[in-house]
Amino acid sequence: MGKRVAKVKKKKYRGPLSVMTAVAAVAMVVFCVASIISSQATISEKKKELQLIKQQTEELEAENMEYQRIIENEDINTFMEKYATENPEFNYGIPRERRFYDISRN
Repeated sequence: MGKRVAKVKKKKYRGPLSVMTAVAAVAMVVFCVASIISSQATISEKKKELQLIKQQTEELEAENMEYQRIIENEDINTFMEKYATENPEFNYGIPRERRFYDISRN
């Protein structure tokens, strides 16, 4: 019968190059995970922005439809008069209209 010889495995020398490769691989994985998390946060933020913009768009379209209805009904003079008198930045008045201002708030 033959003799069995146990083979002794020699440990390979792991030089600084293989250690640096392992560290670089771990760093790359950490960077990729951080990048994915950051991207997901940005996507979520942009979706909220998009929802807000869609809401503003709907409001403006409704306002535009109201203006279009006023123009089509040829009621533009009444609208302009109402807009000019009710808007505080214009502060227009109707002829023969009396306006009273409270000046006692000094």
